[in-house]
Amino acid sequence: MAIKVRININPNGLLANNNRFTAAQKWLDNEVIKDCNPYVPFRTGDLATSAIRHTVIGSGMIVYKTPYAKAVYNSNGWHFYVDIHELATDHWLDVVKPLQLEKWQNGVMKILGDR
Repeated sequence: MAIKVRININPNGLLANNNRFTAAQKWLDNEVIKDCNPYVPFRTGDLATSAIRHTVIGSGMIVYKTPYAKAVYNSNGWHFYVDIHELATDHWLDVVKPLQLEKWQNGVMKILGDR
């Protein structure tokens, strides 16, 4: 099973050949993975590192792919092993997004040259 999260700053593909857009999308994909990492449940590390292994950076699609990814993400209240990732939780993107959205927006706008 996989969890796929669309984080796309250009959903209609209008800027796909624009170098700044490509750089901004790659930056955003990396930032989302990096910022979510401390919140992804971590026991063996497979779930957290699956986003690195299965995401095509710049695609706007973050992919967590393990046999249990969907069950963990949708677990609603499971207690997770927190020795490595103290902030581990289900629905990690829902937790991280409001905390990091302004930073993500500012970073994208800076790369696009609008700030």
